[in-house]
Amino acid sequence: MTDYRYLFADALTGQLIEELPLDCQSYSQQISGVGQWTGTLAIADPNMPTLWKQATLEKRSLLMIQRGDNPQPAWGGIVMKNRPTGTGHTTAEITAETLEGYWGRRKIKQDLTQTGADLFNVVRAIISQLQAITGGNLRMAVTSNLHGSTTTITYLGKDRTRALDAINRLAEVASFEYTITWNRTGNTFTPTLVLAAPGLATTLDPVSLEFPGNLAAPIDTPSDGGDAPNAVTGIGSSGTAGAPLISEAADTTGELAAGYPIFEDEIQFRDETDQTRLDARTQTALNAKLADHTVPTVELRPPERDTDLNLGDLVLGLPVRLRCTCPYHPAGTDGRPGYDTTSRRITGWTVAPKAAEKVTLALGGITGKITPPLADRSVAAYIRDLDRRIRELATRT
Repeated sequence: MTDYRYLFADALTGQLIEELPLDCQSYSQQISGVGQWTGTLAIADPNMPTLWKQATLEKRSLLMIQRGDNPQPAWGGIVMKNRPTGTGHTTAEITAETLEGYWGRRKIKQDLTQTGADLFNVVRAIISQLQAITGGNLRMAVTSNLHGSTTTITYLGKDRTRALDAINRLAEVASFEYTITWNRTGNTFTPTLVLAAPGLATTLDPVSLEFPGNLAAPIDTPSDGGDAPNAVTGIGSSGTAGAPLISEAADTTGELAAGYPIFEDEIQFRDETDQTRLDARTQTALNAKLADHTVPTVELRPPERDTDLNLGDLVLGLPVRLRCTCPYHPAGTDGRPGYDTTSRRITGWTVAPKAAEKVTLALGGITGKITPPLADRSVAAYIRDLDRRIRELATRT
């Protein structure tokens, strides 16, 4: 059984307020997206610390998770919901989210121009401007590495662009990924925005995930042809004449050449004013829908030996070799696994820290697209959200 500690801190100072005995339902993290934590607090317990309400204030408090013997946080986020539950309001239900969600609520309100700037310097300029505002400094550091591609871009304060939208749009036309990690020094917690191009953990060796083996059940590989069009129309911004930019992309050398009927879809890129970028984003959307319109999920078998895999071994972005043999994926005549691929990587995880810690992994395509939260979200919803955030496979210069 893995031990957990739940620590609460002030969002602006990072200073520890209190440790509370939470009952965690689940917590999650994903590449370039917002992770969630849900759980309850038994507030009627006579041993409950008196500072529990001050420690769990929504919008004000950080929730930090320490897992096992590691003193550094395994997960961190800001408390967003807190409501009484249970008969006689004996418990409090708490929801927290990673700081990507916070940047989704912050807007660029002052003109910001970057000329010939590395893309990661643009991201740092956005974060720096927002943290210079009173009440807006979460002390977030940003990694100092460079992307390698440059751009000239202006954000007008009057447009009130959301910070997370600005970052995601940069990633759409020049592949990169990000996540937020946490460090603890004494009783102070500090977040860091980690930027990586073309993606996180791309230089690491793949880990093997197998059923039967270190997976608790066969892989979940839903297949829905309705979410895999082989022709896509991209609609961009309206030009000076009022007509929007249009881009058409079709799988002419793949499914259409093989005899499949044409299945069409349309994607709105209303923020796109450049035809070349629109063409790239439309083609990338088509590639993603064809190659990775379903994101397999797998559940790890609880480790029985020190050599077994656990969550601490599985960083975001880690490539995997995924093999499975079951009635849906029967073994080949030569005994090979029915499903065997090296085109997957860990793009998200959800943990339910009960008596036997349950770890579920989302295995997105090796290109490193954004993946959905693993709980309570359909593949169709993921595809619709991906339309907005799809990125170009090749880095632009």
